[in-house]
Amino acid sequence: MSKKKILAIVFSSLAGVLLIIGIVLAFVLNYDNNAPAAVNILDDGSKKIFKVDMNENYKGYRFNFTSDTKSFYVDSKSNVLNSSEVEALAIGSNYFVSACYLGDNEGANSKFSQPILWQACTYLKQPQITYSTVNQTLTWDSIEYADYYKIIFTGTTSGELRISKADGESLSLLDWKGGKRNFSVIACSNNLCYKSNLNSDIIEVENIYRYRGFDSEAIFNGENLTVKVSSQELYEAINIKIGILTFRLTNFVVTQSVDGTYNYTINLKPIYQSGQSMFIAPANKDNYNIYDGQYLQIK
Repeated sequence: MSKKKILAIVFSSLAGVLLIIGIVLAFVLNYDNNAPAAVNILDDGSKKIFKVDMNENYKGYRFNFTSDTKSFYVDSKSNVLNSSEVEALAIGSNYFVSACYLGDNEGANSKFSQPILWQACTYLKQPQITYSTVNQTLTWDSIEYADYYKIIFTGTTSGELRISKADGESLSLLDWKGGKRNFSVIACSNNLCYKSNLNSDIIEVENIYRYRGFDSEAIFNGENLTVKVSSQELYEAINIKIGILTFRLTNFVVTQSVDGTYNYTINLKPIYQSGQSMFIAPANKDNYNIYDGQYLQIK
């Protein structure tokens, strides 16, 4: 064999090897068969999020879920998957979660990441709140899987209430002292796999409280010019009408009986006018705490 022929064969073989190397390099550059890092499971307070490292050399991502009873996967164009998109999850079951990169065909997919163990949980829906000014009642949606509701309020007064789902989805403010408050309602479950959605709806409420008035006769003592009367409520101020004049009094003595009744002793010496009819009623505290009933005659 001539020298030229030998060189031709060598160069031809070398070109073939280089072509194969080029194909392999192109495949490696386009499809990195190394498995992605383990899936991150994030929590934003309203949902669970599965996240795998991004790889632009692939066309998508596959999230795999494997339990003792079944295995399934969800394909996604994004490297982030919302748990609400995984319809086959059985809440409370344990899953091994992994992910891989998707190539142009199944053979071009990457290997799966190291699986991590996760107990499937979800967030309860967020109740929508409404307020009726007619009956002064707060109402909200009935939330599936909730056992009770946590009502948080801030403003004129602040605090927290717990209402069982068995007691219904409403809260009357008729007996609340009047004022302006912000209310939020959070659905809660005794099952730890159903988490509370902390991104609650907030509603501003202005409620009016109406004093019920005195519930006994108002008895006048002509010797010491005092009047005694009782009520189930504690008032900061009392109105006394004498003739055509009305006086707002705050300096009086109040004692409380064992049964909770408030007993008022009011000194009328500074304002008393002989021969004039006298009437008594609770005085408005502010625009939210008012008395709009009838005056009680002092006898």
